[in-house]
Amino acid sequence: MWLRVTETLFTAEHAENAGIKKLCGPGGGDLETALRSGDRKGVKRVVIVTQERAHEAGKRQKPQKPLKAIEGGGIMTRPVPDTEPILLESMTWCEVAEALQSPDPVALLPIGATEAHGPHLPLQTDGIISWEAAQRAARRLRQQGITALVLPLLSYGVTYCGSPFAGTIPLTPATMTALVRDICLSAIRQGFRTVCICNSHLEPAHFEALHQAGKEVQEQTGITIGIPDKRDPEWAALLTEEFRQGSRHAGSYETSLVMAARPDLVREEIRQRLSPVWIDLPARLRAGARTFKEAGSEMAYFGNPAQASVAEGEACFEALATMIVTTVLRLLGRS
Repeated sequence: MWLRVTETLFTAEHAENAGIKKLCGPGGGDLETALRSGDRKGVKRVVIVTQERAHEAGKRQKPQKPLKAIEGGGIMTRPVPDTEPILLESMTWCEVAEALQSPDPVALLPIGATEAHGPHLPLQTDGIISWEAAQRAARRLRQQGITALVLPLLSYGVTYCGSPFAGTIPLTPATMTALVRDICLSAIRQGFRTVCICNSHLEPAHFEALHQAGKEVQEQTGITIGIPDKRDPEWAALLTEEFRQGSRHAGSYETSLVMAARPDLVREEIRQRLSPVWIDLPARLRAGARTFKEAGSEMAYFGNPAQASVAEGEACFEALATMIVTTVLRLLGRS
């Protein structure tokens, strides 16, 4: 067994929701002190320590559950037993029925896309990120006594930007809206009182379709669907500088996340040779570009994939899980 130490950034409010008791490094200190001082929004550096098992040489090193307590700071939470299911697709209807008897059952809906992500990442990159972030968030919510289940991954989205590249399969906005709306309505009818969408595809038309679905669900049920957006300043502050500057498609940010979750799917020899493409993709789309090629990328990536790392991916996953957990807690009126 060995320890992985990852540094990431959180506000005191986010750290509180994540179950983190120490804000370490420059400007850190006890979380309670930060909360008492009213400094809930100031960004702090947090050291996250997880326990890992070294596998055979050449195989992936799979992160395990957080340690129960780390002396000198870190995470102090109740580990979720491996036997406690969080994936709806692997459960029986009897097990789901039992889970729905909890006070506030939560459904997390991971959404990705089937879309080109450079010559080094798989078409399912967005889905991989959403799937992993949703599972991490579900385990954190369980640690706080909240029953959260991850719904099966929705692997398609509104992906017109990648349409010139082979393998990209877009849905129309109307189809996306109807699909997400019906999934959320069905989950609510089943007994989930809180539904949160865990989305990693950032195309503007895609997000508009998600918000339209949320609006229609609220009109029919009165229930607000959580749709956290990592582009919001509150969450972008926890991610990388590359992400905030707009070179966020298949660059260091997304490549690091896939390296952390599914390193077997990263084409390493290609990744290491890629030159940076420093283009603000959102700005180009606002200016009228309709595809990645029109925005200036001939290979469907922006940013610097060669600079990606597992450590960056782990830190970003912690931030994404915090975004989801905080959104759910706010929907439940607990934050």
